[in-house]
Amino acid sequence: MCRDRIFRRERTSRARRHRSAYKTVAAASHAAKAAIEETTKDRESIIITEIPYQVNKARLMSGIAELVQTKKLEGISDVRDEILARGMRIVIELKRGEESQLILNNLSNTRRCRNRSA
Repeated sequence: MCRDRIFRRERTSRARRHRSAYKTVAAASHAAKAAIEETTKDRESIIITEIPYQVNKARLMSGIAELVQTKKLEGISDVRDEILARGMRIVIELKRGEESQLILNNLSNTRRCRNRSA
């Protein structure tokens, strides 16, 4: 009896560890990776180098363009796809004088840049 209880306790703690590890990995891998680059002295660009798993790049770009056209996301002048041999790159050019970190935060809060199924 005592041995059976110990085995059951070990099994449940192992299951908890697996669940917590899965939640950590899922939380860390569901957002797009982006960086801010200065193109000229008064213009900046947001460069997206990685997108979440099962997010279509074309749909992501068209979704961002739709948000800009409906004025839900302001400060973006152009969205383009640059195909590189070493990986993907989506360039979002900002208008002059716009706050790049604010636009990046607004962009990352949209559902299109996150995969909530994880």
